[in-house]
Amino acid sequence: MKFLVTGASGFIGSHLCETLLAQGHEVIGMDSCIIGRKENIEFLLNCPRFQFIESDLCSGDLPTIPVDGIFHFASPTAPAETYKHPGMTLDVNTRVTEWLLDLAAFYRARFLFASSIKVSDELSFKSTYIAGKREGERLCQAAGAKIARMGNIYGPRMAPDDSRVIPTFCRNIRDGKPISVWGDGQQMDSFCYVDDAIKALTLLMLSDVSGVVEIGDPVGITIERLAMTMIGVLHAQASICYEQPGGSVCVISVDGTMSNNRTTSAIHAKARKVPDIGRAKKELNWSPVISLPTGIRRTYEHYQFINRVEG
Repeated sequence: MKFLVTGASGFIGSHLCETLLAQGHEVIGMDSCIIGRKENIEFLLNCPRFQFIESDLCSGDLPTIPVDGIFHFASPTAPAETYKHPGMTLDVNTRVTEWLLDLAAFYRARFLFASSIKVSDELSFKSTYIAGKREGERLCQAAGAKIARMGNIYGPRMAPDDSRVIPTFCRNIRDGKPISVWGDGQQMDSFCYVDDAIKALTLLMLSDVSGVVEIGDPVGITIERLAMTMIGVLHAQASICYEQPGGSVCVISVDGTMSNNRTTSAIHAKARKVPDIGRAKKELNWSPVISLPTGIRRTYEHYQFINRVEG
């Protein structure tokens, strides 16, 4: 089969291209490389079944090559990226989604839209990212397309300055800095390693399933516990700095024991971070299998490599 992958040089997009090629498919990758990094796909460029097109989808420059399926992963995802590029974030999830749905209809191709579990939060997000994903989902529901509503995905090829929690903690540990935890660290999140997520995405695309399917790790973990886990798994001589509104309140040394001498209940994440993978388990026979410690080790190796290359 032949697939179009938008956001092909990004974190998830590059892994998706690699997996599809390994499965024997043809892949057309598109990316403006404003967010994505060409280094993520350089090793794929010699594959005769891979074609990369550097293009800005927001300009309406769409491919005219027949495809069997479209994976739409072109949106900025990390908070810092969405804040830096609000217009692009909104456009690529709304106007571009509509254009790509028309393209899929013209070629009678399957369509999979990358969304977020945050779209179902009851909170009123003043975020172009959430607004864009909600509108993109609406367009996809009307077209009978596939929607991958994803939780927090992590792994190698995340950007050197990615603002999400695991990359940030990896850099802190690598650089010998304290791990900064907001509030008392009791915010709940969940983390799914990228290989598991890619498996779910390819299964979803090749299935007859349409509508919303949530993908991620259904087991939650507090941010404080995540920091402690990363310190233990990586055998790091690190400390945890608890950040409060207005500044840091303490730095707790970690040397086999952990205690926080000042906590706060004022800052807790209210957004839903743990996906419901019931439909993925039932209809795709999928659930994540890579453990958090294993994923952390692999991701940390990526950030160590970045440090060696760029240092």
